[in-house]
Amino acid sequence: MHKKLGNNELENKIKELERLLEIQKENELRLLEENKELKQIKTYYNTLMQNTEDYILICNNEGVSLAFNESYRKVGEEVLNIEIKPGTQPHKNSGKPEIISYWDSLQKRVLKGEKFTAEFFEEGGDIYFETLFCPIMDEGKITGFTEITRNISEHKRLQRALQDSDSFTSSLLEHSPNAIVVYNPDTSVRYVNSFFEKMTGYSSGEVLGAKMPYPWAVDDHKYGDIETRQRAGVKNSERLFRKKNGELSWSEISVTPIYKNGEIIYSLGTWIDINDRKKAEKEKEKLQKQLQQAQKMEAIGNLAGGIAHDYNNISSIIMGYSELALTRLKPDDTLYGYITEILKATKRAAEITRQLLAFARKQPVAPKILDFNNTIDGMLNMIKRLIGENIDLAWVPGKDIWPVKIDPSQVDQIFINLCVNARDAIENTGKVTIETANVIFDEDYCNDHLGFIQGEYIMLAVSDDGIGMTPEQQEKIFDPYFTTKEVGKGTGLGLSTVYGIIKQNNGFINVYSEPEKGTTFKIYLPKEKSFQSVKPVHKKGTAAFAGYGRTIMIVEDDIAILKLVENILKSLSYNVLCASTPKEAISSAEEHSGKIDLLVTDIVLPEMNGRDLAGELKKQYTDLRVLYMSGYTANVIAHRGVLDEGINYISKPFSTDDFTDKIMEILSSDKN
Repeated sequence: MHKKLGNNELENKIKELERLLEIQKENELRLLEENKELKQIKTYYNTLMQNTEDYILICNNEGVSLAFNESYRKVGEEVLNIEIKPGTQPHKNSGKPEIISYWDSLQKRVLKGEKFTAEFFEEGGDIYFETLFCPIMDEGKITGFTEITRNISEHKRLQRALQDSDSFTSSLLEHSPNAIVVYNPDTSVRYVNSFFEKMTGYSSGEVLGAKMPYPWAVDDHKYGDIETRQRAGVKNSERLFRKKNGELSWSEISVTPIYKNGEIIYSLGTWIDINDRKKAEKEKEKLQKQLQQAQKMEAIGNLAGGIAHDYNNISSIIMGYSELALTRLKPDDTLYGYITEILKATKRAAEITRQLLAFARKQPVAPKILDFNNTIDGMLNMIKRLIGENIDLAWVPGKDIWPVKIDPSQVDQIFINLCVNARDAIENTGKVTIETANVIFDEDYCNDHLGFIQGEYIMLAVSDDGIGMTPEQQEKIFDPYFTTKEVGKGTGLGLSTVYGIIKQNNGFINVYSEPEKGTTFKIYLPKEKSFQSVKPVHKKGTAAFAGYGRTIMIVEDDIAILKLVENILKSLSYNVLCASTPKEAISSAEEHSGKIDLLVTDIVLPEMNGRDLAGELKKQYTDLRVLYMSGYTANVIAHRGVLDEGINYISKPFSTDDFTDKIMEILSSDKN
């Protein structure tokens, strides 16, 4: 029998049913929403799978395909030539063991939870693929993986084209005859080519990333405009830079900014070596100064001659009337003394006039053929009294001196003026050396020395070991009334008188001086043409001996002489190394792989003297032979202890024949 429910119980049952119905309704609504979301996700999934250009494959944890899109099927059937169908392992359909093995290794990686990208290449074609492998996780477990593949063939072609372009650009930069520097927008160095390394001595590793001040900068502000002006660029700017070895060098720099989307991505700098141009400009400037000096002296001479001529006439009138006045007066007359003083002053003025006329080369002369050695012999006693007992006088006459044609009184003037200057340059005790020699100036020397004429000359040298002169003083010593002496101790006409006499007799004068070391004046007067000299004849075989296989290093800070000596030696087939400073010479010797047979060096050089330089180089080349050059004469050099006696030495200026004879004499001898 069924138990009859009470009203209360019935009501409870009804409420429970209503609650269950409500829960069921909620569940149905939730299921509807979930189905809607699943349908939407499925729509998204289908849209993604069918419309993406990537190739998508979904596999279980055994590598069996669960799903793939049409793009994947198409690339498989048309490109990879494999059959694509669900429930298989697609890559094994290729039938190629190496592909199957490679894909299996990738499958093992992704099923371990690794997410990665791999590239595939289709043999026989220009087709490349990039595939992203991602594991599929379900409640912390890996249930499969996705494989998303993209065709990157066009990217590869562009990459190869870019590499080819970079290779082409790099080749152009590396083979450029100029130094190339590429700067980043922050002015740091991005790239330098091999010519830059050769030009500066810095390797690319030492400068890449460098910022201002750059290692090669001489003055930081000189390079500051690369940053401030790089947007406008820098064109043909001459810059002095410092090489790694410390040597200063010149370059012409241009910097061009490179833009992308309105912004500078880098700046391209080009460096052109202009050292030869700078040296040529310096030499041109030097020759122009020599020409200007010659023109100035010519103009001053003409002016002095005109003034002296008029003043001489005035002096003659004053002297004439003074002498007439004295004939009318008695010696005890007061006016007699006054007029006598006027006459003395006028005679002193006349002497100055005579010096001006000598300088202007308008002095009346009576030239005679003289033997210089005999003439000087006859003057030695007078010169000794003139310079004083505290000064040693050395007379070194040359052998077989050629005769000259000159007024004897002019010889007196030359000697007196030069010896007085030498005496005044010596403080307390010292030495004056007088020398004579025959010299020949050849065409090469005259081409490099303005005012010199090819021919045969007698040299007269007067040297002292006094206070010497600065280069600035040497430029003005022949100017009338220029003097380095104290007020009242010199008129400034002595050397200008000597200059005028030498020019009047078609000669030349050369000065070599160093502060605190002394001075040498060398006077060259032409050999008397009526005297026929026998020119030296070189021994047969000399030319065959010259040069071949031998290397000579020249060190000379006078670029004109350096080039002259270089050309002489190269014409004789010597291998020649040139340097204008000792540091440059030492660096060149260290880089030179072969033997250096002979060093030809000036004695006075910047940084260190020629003797010390020879000592440094002999550490590397123990049997190195040395030839020293100087504007001083050999006797003066030996006297001052600059070099030991017997050392190879040649005095400037020298002829080509004298120089080559000296070179051959040294190289053919067993002694240094």
